[in-house]
Amino acid sequence: MDFDPDIIRYTAAGILALGAVWALGYFSGKRAAGQVAVARVVEPERIGAVTKKKFRRRPVVRALFISLLVHAALVAIFSIYVVSEAVYRAVKNPERQEVTLRSDALARERLALKIREASASLPPVPVRPMERSEATGIERLPLPEIAMRELAEPMAAPVPIWDAEVAAGPELADRFEPTPLEPVAKPMVAMKLPELRLDEPEPAPDLEQAASKTEYLPELPPTSVAAAQKVAPELAIPELPAPPPMPLTKIVPVALDVPVLAPTALTMEMPELLTPPELDEPALALETRPDPSDRYLLRDRKMRERALPELGGSPETEAAIERALQWLARHQEADGSWKIDRFGGAGGHDVAATSLAALAFLAWGTDPAAGDEFGKAAGRALDWLLERTTENGDLRKQADGRSGNMYDQGMAGIALAEAFALTGDERFRVPAQRAIDYIVAAQNKGDGGWRYQPGEGGDMSVFGWQVMAITSARSSGLVVPEETFVRARSWLDHVGGGEHGGQYGYQDKSPKPAMVAEGMFCCQLIGRDDPAQLESAGFLSGHLPRENERDFYYWYYGALALYQHGGPVWEEWNTRLRPILLDSQRRDGEEGGSWDPNSRWGDQAGRVVVTALATLTLEVYYRYLSLHDGG
Repeated sequence: MDFDPDIIRYTAAGILALGAVWALGYFSGKRAAGQVAVARVVEPERIGAVTKKKFRRRPVVRALFISLLVHAALVAIFSIYVVSEAVYRAVKNPERQEVTLRSDALARERLALKIREASASLPPVPVRPMERSEATGIERLPLPEIAMRELAEPMAAPVPIWDAEVAAGPELADRFEPTPLEPVAKPMVAMKLPELRLDEPEPAPDLEQAASKTEYLPELPPTSVAAAQKVAPELAIPELPAPPPMPLTKIVPVALDVPVLAPTALTMEMPELLTPPELDEPALALETRPDPSDRYLLRDRKMRERALPELGGSPETEAAIERALQWLARHQEADGSWKIDRFGGAGGHDVAATSLAALAFLAWGTDPAAGDEFGKAAGRALDWLLERTTENGDLRKQADGRSGNMYDQGMAGIALAEAFALTGDERFRVPAQRAIDYIVAAQNKGDGGWRYQPGEGGDMSVFGWQVMAITSARSSGLVVPEETFVRARSWLDHVGGGEHGGQYGYQDKSPKPAMVAEGMFCCQLIGRDDPAQLESAGFLSGHLPRENERDFYYWYYGALALYQHGGPVWEEWNTRLRPILLDSQRRDGEEGGSWDPNSRWGDQAGRVVVTALATLTLEVYYRYLSLHDGG
């Protein structure tokens, strides 16, 4: 165990203190013994023979015994303190968890940075100019000139392919059995390799005669120029006619006119040309940096089925999501919305409820234009949001005339931005841009936050939904000013407590679990340093989900943040939360597929919002690709 230097100093001080106590007891005992000796001389008649014996022997023994008891008690106290301090520092201190909490995504980032730095220091690869063949008129790379000699007379002794003494060493040269070469009756000449002619293939050799004398390579497939141009379109490579089939290629031993020091490979300076094989399905690009449009790559069901177990999901989570979406589809209003107060929530926030339900369908990979049950539900919900969008982008006003707040605005902004990114439907572009413009204008220009009404001083709860909206908008190709992100980072600094600013409060630096999770995810969206992320993860590792402390809002942001962070803390979080969500889903009656709102803030959220949040939490495994790779 790694002890802190302070603990070692405390222990040393304790030992010295114990020694001092022991010495004090010892000398006090000797002093008492001296007093007995004096009393025995001065008052012998008062002190009887038995009393003299007791006072002569027991004071020192008694003092030593008491000092030893005190010594043992203090040793026990200091031992308990040292062990407790060591356990506390090893388990609870976030700085001690830096190694175990470091995420796989951060490690991949640093490895990629080292690779880029190493690549930048390498000299550029020279590209040889193309030459045009006079015979065919086709441009090609020039082949190097290689002098080759062929044998003119039959050889009297076998000749090894390479020098046995160089290849095997002097001590093994006598054990080397060289391979004999067949003599060829041709004059010895020095010549250039002929030009590569695709229209004049080399005639096939006599297979029966050469089968016992010469080694052959299998047939080589023709190069796919079209596939290569997909990978490197900047290379101007003309489409060449396919060469005639070459069933076999003969290996001819060649003696190079250079000194051979060891078996080496002949290298040529040529631009690397990649020709990947044609795939029936696109490759699962989890460790690459995809385009922003590929941020939602795993929402395709065929794609995510191949990766779901590794990402933390299971067939049980998929079945629970499907049941939840069926419940939402059954209880959608005819106009496409969900009424929050109809299912136990606070009225005046139908926009928020409808937006979260639509996001749950979109995260599942639902196509709003599809004609199935889920596609129709998602399409009607998005159409309802489009009808609510005003000229200035304000989405807070409800259908019944009541006015919501910036919670409604932020959630609707996320839904419209994701719908535009996933579908490419131009119907969503202008309304989504207007909604984002309203969010940008509503930001407090002083502290960089958002609250219930435009321009108010920020709070972390409302802040998170607006950051998700502007980030989704930017990844969808919509316009978001950079100043908005700069001000948002200043708000995180304003409410970030702890040693590294990774413990976030509601409006100050007093950390609360839900606010730490929300702030951690916002940092991942807009960028902040690693120490703050590690400090946030360390805080959340001490507040893992519990069945008797239900908080769907906290679980939603905690799953988003820790999934992106990765590492042991995410695995422990997922192991705790997944069975809680699966076991608490209703399976019976009219409410089958939903979650009861018997949780923190459940009386305000109601069954629709709680069910949507639980569904989105179970969809965290594929809702977004890693923001570190594809951000």
